[in-house]
Amino acid sequence: MVVKIGPKSVVLEPIGTLLVGAKGRVDIIGPAGKAQLLLVDGKASGSASLIHVTVGVDWKLPSAPAKSKREIEWEWKIVTRPPERRFIKITQQSLFQLIMEVANG
Repeated sequence: MVVKIGPKSVVLEPIGTLLVGAKGRVDIIGPAGKAQLLLVDGKASGSASLIHVTVGVDWKLPSAPAKSKREIEWEWKIVTRPPERRFIKITQQSLFQLIMEVANG
């Protein structure tokens, strides 16, 4: 999708659905930079909360973790820039601000 803001254009480009820890990603590309939207667990606050790694002792594989019974509620969230990649809830104002940042508006 292309969003026109005066003489400037901002492109919303779908990237994929087969991602680790997320169900989808859309890049927002404009003349002043690039940003990302991710479809993630609504309770996730950042990328560190999406992936869990367990290392076994004495090179033995750890036992499987107990399955979570909680149903995941997927939400689109804005991803902040590295090094700390936090998730920001999408509101009308936060999405407008993001589009204006990448458009340099």
